[in-house]
Amino acid sequence: MKTRGLWLGALLLGSGVWVGTVVAQDKPALPAMPAWMQVGAKQKALEKFVGVFEISNDDPALALSGTCRNRMLWGGRAMRSDVTGSAMGMDFTGEYTLTYSNAYQQYQAVWLDSMAPHIFFSTGIDKDGGIEFTSVDPNQLTGKPSPGRATLKWKDNDTYVLEFFTTRDGKEARMGAFTYTRVKKK
Repeated sequence: MKTRGLWLGALLLGSGVWVGTVVAQDKPALPAMPAWMQVGAKQKALEKFVGVFEISNDDPALALSGTCRNRMLWGGRAMRSDVTGSAMGMDFTGEYTLTYSNAYQQYQAVWLDSMAPHIFFSTGIDKDGGIEFTSVDPNQLTGKPSPGRATLKWKDNDTYVLEFFTTRDGKEARMGAFTYTRVKKK
């Protein structure tokens, strides 16, 4: 009886190994990930943003202040910012995601916050040692689509400035700038 059980166990185990081997051989090899999907130098450069930053701005009417926590997502494919603070005397939260699209050879950014039921999309290019973003989003006063522009530049290793512009009556007008000062790395 003991011998019969051992033989049965060996037979089942052997069959499982044999079946497992056949199944494994039938699976096609996965193709290599295409180059446009791989993390490259442009995505790795976004790691500079990782950390906690205090935010200030130069527009007394907006009076935005708060904290920005930046981290990398999806194996280094994008940088994510979570912003908390106050603006115009109200609690404020926002989310920002930034990546570099190898397919389109440009930066892509998405912003959504607690003040407007709108998702802001922009694209950007390297310019003058920073990134210049362009978009068409609602004018903050009228809600009508309006071309916009923003520049992001690092002042030093722990400080960057995001400056905003909108188009009014066919002319570009500066809206303000946010200064992000690092208070904690990673």
